[in-house]
Order: sequence, then C-alpha cells, then structure tokens
Amino acid sequence: MYIAQFFNDPLLTLIFLACIVITVTVHEFAHAWAADELGDPTARLLGRKSLDPRKHLDPWGSLLFILAGFGWGKPVPVDSFNLREEAKDNALIALAGPASNLLIAALLGTIYRFGGAEVPVLDDVLLLFGNLNVYLAVFNLLPIPPLDGSKLYRAVLPSGFDPIWRFLDQFGIYILLFMFLSGSSLFGFLRPMAAWLMNLFGF
Repeated sequence: MYIAQFFNDPLLTLIFLACIVITVTVHEFAHAWAADELGDPTARLLGRKSLDPRKHLDPWGSLLFILAGFGWGKPVPVDSFNLREEAKDNALIALAGPASNLLIAALLGTIYRFGGAEVPVLDDVLLLFGNLNVYLAVFNLLPIPPLDGSKLYRAVLPSGFDPIWRFLDQFGIYILLFMFLSGSSLFGFLRPMAAWLMNLFGF
C-alpha cells in the first residue's frame, strides 16, 4: 500500500497521517449524513454530522491504520426506530461510508491519470490516498461485525441467516483481532478487488 516509504521522511509521514484523518472523517460523516437524510437525527444531535475529525477518530482504529493499513473510526449511532423503511434505510446508511471512500478514490484517480504531477511526490501521495480509501471501503464491506458489511448484508439477507449473525455478533471482533494479529496474509483476498478498483479509477 505504498506505506513504508512514507515513514522515511517526516513530511511524508505527516501527509500519510493527514490522509488517514481525511479518509476516516469522510467515511463516518457519510454515515451520519445518510442517517439524518433518512429520518434519524441521532448522529446529528450528537455532533457526528460534521467534518471535524475529532468527532470521528477512534484512537485504536487510527493506530491500526498506521501499523496494519486497516482500521476504523468511531461507529455512528443509528436508531432504527426513526427510519421510514428500516431494512432498506439501514442498508443505505451502512453503504454510505464505503461509497464515500470509493468516490474519493475515483476523484483522486482522475487527478492521477489526467492531472499530471508537477511535484514529483504528488503521484505517490495520490496513490497512497487512493489506496487508503479503496482498502477502507473493501475492508468495511466484509460481513463481520462491527464492520459496515455486516449491517448491509443483515439488512438485505433473509431471516434464515440470523443464526450466523448471532454468532458473528458474539465473535466478530475476535475474528478481526485474529486476522490483524495473524498478519496481512489473511487479508490477501482483499487485494484482487482493491487492485481492480484502483485500476478502474485510473491508478
């Protein structure tokens, strides 16, 4: 993910950290915005419908971004009672975060492909920023709680999957922890999709 080279230079390290902050902030803001638009003001009333990073960054999730290239922000609270169509709206709210990151990656890819880079390091920054957004989107679409994918698939799949969701609700965080501690090899299945998206976006 073009990360290691960024820690060899203090300026590039700051750029990398800024990319993480922007990526996570937009992701969580998108959840809050979608929930508010669909009738649930909970996140807005708690100050989460904001582009202020302090509202969205999770210390442990941010640290894992730095150490492993994967991480998370503070989950956006949603009260399904306020939603007009609970299943559909929950799916849209869950999808909003990954979709926002894919939109950022698409914009960055357009700049990378057609904008040209007069500053030599700009290409590397665009690649890193694009990778972060693509990997965050793909990672969050895994059907493992508390990731967005679990909320999305739970909302659209039939009730026959309920025993699986109950199991994942109980052990999902441990599954993710095991995957992190076991190294990047267990996340290898994400790379083909991420590479396909990066190519699609023009990187």
